[in-house]
Amino acid sequence: METIGNHIDDGRLLCRNSIYQRYSTSDWETSNRNNFLEAEKQRSHAERVRADLFRTVKVTDQMTRTRQQCNTRKLGRLRAAAANVYEKCFVTVETGIISLLTHFQCSSSV
Repeated sequence: METIGNHIDDGRLLCRNSIYQRYSTSDWETSNRNNFLEAEKQRSHAERVRADLFRTVKVTDQMTRTRQQCNTRKLGRLRAAAANVYEKCFVTVETGIISLLTHFQCSSSV
């Protein structure tokens, strides 16, 4: 007998595995169903994780915006207060310089 591929020339299969199947149809169906259910669980879990992450990003973004607005207001108040202090100091220094100049001018003429 001559062998060609997996067949013997008289039409019989060479492998004994083809006579005795390794897995039955119900084994395949059970395996496929289990794989389908596992894939569905993983998709569901991934969707929950994605939704949680999206909510976390939104909350973090809102907290950041709120903090930035609060700090901007505080900086505005500090700038205004610093400007007032600077203006008062400048007026005080300017008044002091004018009085010193007046004093020196008066004392040099004497």
